[in-house]
Amino acid sequence: MKKFIVSLVGPIGSGTTSARNILQNFGFFGYSYGSQVAEYISYDVSRGKIKRDNLQFWGYRALEVERDFNHWDKRIVERVKASDSLNGDSRGIVLDSLKYPFQVSFWREFARKRGYDFFLIGINAPKDLRCDRIVRRARNGDCKNSEEFEIADQRDLDGYRRNIGQDTLNCMRRCKFDFRVNNDLSEQAFESSLIDYFKNAGVIS
Repeated sequence: MKKFIVSLVGPIGSGTTSARNILQNFGFFGYSYGSQVAEYISYDVSRGKIKRDNLQFWGYRALEVERDFNHWDKRIVERVKASDSLNGDSRGIVLDSLKYPFQVSFWREFARKRGYDFFLIGINAPKDLRCDRIVRRARNGDCKNSEEFEIADQRDLDGYRRNIGQDTLNCMRRCKFDFRVNNDLSEQAFESSLIDYFKNAGVIS
């Protein structure tokens, strides 16, 4: 069976987790970069609490501490190997979500060397809508208002150049996507657009 690696890219609140859940319903194994960072923080109480600002800080800072810009990618590779999620009846893996162009390069090469099909999906939504989603879902440690969201959004979009966060904006601008979707309508419309694309591309059936 052909195997796929689907990598998702998008700013906070755009819908990458929803996209991951859709593919998991079609037999993909899902991996969250945020979960990897949370696990890393939990190893050492001195790293602070698992909150949005701290996740963003350590998402970047760990790359320096570990002296490896693909530190998070390699952690996920180890989990992929341990779970055997690119073998058997699995359709493949879905990654939620890449935040740096060098992560995209890592997974393209990983897929190429092993003969897997690689898909890069860009997901976006208007800023005010993304803010509303983050505040309304009220996850533990997440933004509680528009002021907190503004700070978190800037750290996610271009915090990398200031050594405090991610590089999502650069990733959205520079990377070559197989498909882009603007998640600004209903949840059903978003799901339908993704499912239609993946069916036409032969990723799901």
